[in-house]
Amino acid sequence: MTADTEFTAMRRGMDLLGMAVLWADPEDGKIVYANQASLKLLACSRQELLTYSLPDIDIACREGGWPEIVAELRGSGAVERETNLLIGSEHPLSVELNSSIVEIDGEEVVIYFVRAVGESSGAVKAADAQLALITDSLPILIARVDRDLHYTFVNKRYERLFGRDRSELVGSPLKDVLGAGDMAGLRPFIKRVLLGETVTFERALYKTSLGKRKIRETYSPDFSEDGRIAGYFILGQDITAEADIREARAEKAKSQLLDAIESLSAGFALFDRDDRLVVCNTKFRSAFLVIATHIKRGAKFEDIVRRYAETVES
Repeated sequence: MTADTEFTAMRRGMDLLGMAVLWADPEDGKIVYANQASLKLLACSRQELLTYSLPDIDIACREGGWPEIVAELRGSGAVERETNLLIGSEHPLSVELNSSIVEIDGEEVVIYFVRAVGESSGAVKAADAQLALITDSLPILIARVDRDLHYTFVNKRYERLFGRDRSELVGSPLKDVLGAGDMAGLRPFIKRVLLGETVTFERALYKTSLGKRKIRETYSPDFSEDGRIAGYFILGQDITAEADIREARAEKAKSQLLDAIESLSAGFALFDRDDRLVVCNTKFRSAFLVIATHIKRGAKFEDIVRRYAETVES
């Protein structure tokens, strides 16, 4: 794990929380971080806890279920369940887990938010408040939307993106926040997630407080206790800088390719599988000066040949 920037900042914040938090490597479940509350809950030292993996202590994973749990997290973004945690030979501890998989400093981390079953309502409310605090500290966009396409939750990153307070965003229709243009592009993905599919895609957002932004998002269905789809979760990352670098590299590569084609001593033309012209150099155009105006991107090879033949015959 990278021991700097977001990773270190988040660890420091979670050490102050009263809710137990465990982080693990998604490959083997090896525990890489445990906050103070988790040490108290599991009655062991940090040194001891870091010798375990989550499959060692989560009874649901002991029969080879870890890969399935990670796959489910990658598919849905977040999973809530009850399980028993067991350290050494002590009695199992019944807990409620809220788990997710996120990318921090370029590396994936599985995060377990843990609370003991049977906590008082006051403790549950405090834990819920702490969970909101945690989502606000995560370096990703998090939101929930109901079936009527109204926001029911947003985190701080979402607030910053749109320059609006959480109290203003929650309850607002998506179309009012995103605008008609952005909303139209999202409808196919919304339709799929409300049918139970998890979808990941990239899109441009225009109606933000930061101007045009490129966002990578995952929509995951939110199932109610009776199995119906009550809405969906949004997990997103602002990849504007990454996209700008990608586009700049692509533009540079295209320019280098065109320069190389232009420097060839012979005429050169590239056609796609539908025999339409993709690119050609000046020497190729010079060979067909009489029909030069027809030699342009998208022109069909047979049309170029036919027009040239007609010109020569006349």
